[in-house]
Amino acid sequence: MFRDGGSGTTTAQHLHGWIPGDPRQTEAEAESIIRAYEDIGMRVSYCYALREQNHLVYEANEQFLARVPAEVRPLLAKYFAGFQMPAKETIALFDHLRAKHKGKERVRIQLAPSNQQWCTDEGLAMLADSAEKHGVPIHMHLVETLYQKQYARSRGDGGTAVDFIGRFGLLGPKTALGHAVWLSESDLDKLAATHTSVCHNCSSNFRLRSGVLPLNRLEARGINTAIGLDDVGINDDQDMLQEMRMVLRAHREPGMDDRVPTMAQVFRMATSGGAQTTPYATEIGTLEVGKTADMVLIDWKGSRSATPISIAKRQCSTR
Repeated sequence: MFRDGGSGTTTAQHLHGWIPGDPRQTEAEAESIIRAYEDIGMRVSYCYALREQNHLVYEANEQFLARVPAEVRPLLAKYFAGFQMPAKETIALFDHLRAKHKGKERVRIQLAPSNQQWCTDEGLAMLADSAEKHGVPIHMHLVETLYQKQYARSRGDGGTAVDFIGRFGLLGPKTALGHAVWLSESDLDKLAATHTSVCHNCSSNFRLRSGVLPLNRLEARGINTAIGLDDVGINDDQDMLQEMRMVLRAHREPGMDDRVPTMAQVFRMATSGGAQTTPYATEIGTLEVGKTADMVLIDWKGSRSATPISIAKRQCSTR
């Protein structure tokens, strides 16, 4: 139920979109990633993230090239030219992969506009239409940093990033926003009203100095939240148990009010909350009749001793 692998994880939401190059090469990379998940028996919700502009800074590639020293321009121009996956080709890849892997129990394909600054208006509209047409979830990073919050104001005529993506129908129960650290109070109200989810990447936010998600305010509004580990390149490990403990401790607000996450809340974020952000929402996340049961058994005696925690994964079905 957690994004990008980890200890005890049975389902990964794999966001792929950082390898520039020929679209045919991208397809081969996508297939190799999906095949790897199949080989190890882990569920995957794969998506190639749309990233079609502002590839290096919060500015059009052409404008940025005009400002750098002349001797640097050829190298940067070559780098920018490597990104050859506009929205139309990204959706074509989605259609191809979805048709090829249709019906597989442990492979699903979804869509991902990578972030507001990397997507054109046309691209956001096209992905929103495709997601609606096929009924697939969308995962989108949003306001991960203060810089992205400021960018949203300049692009959206003073409105927030949440206001902006709402114009394209990108808010709703099938949308999960990654990080979402710099949300306003009105943003939170909109997410609650539209039943949009948030994927909380606590340790990654700390490592990158992105800020602290206002988790208690999300929880107070009933917004569905999930726990994500993010990628190992921007996180120090892939330890879900440590991540859960960090979420439990990081949001204990000072004061007399008891606004602190409970163990039950964190457990829900790591199970059913995470499941809701994937195409497997009706099949996993809780132990009940009709759903696939994924259990991680922890040796209590081992966990209390000096020896490493012994984790045994068990998969069974109640059907």
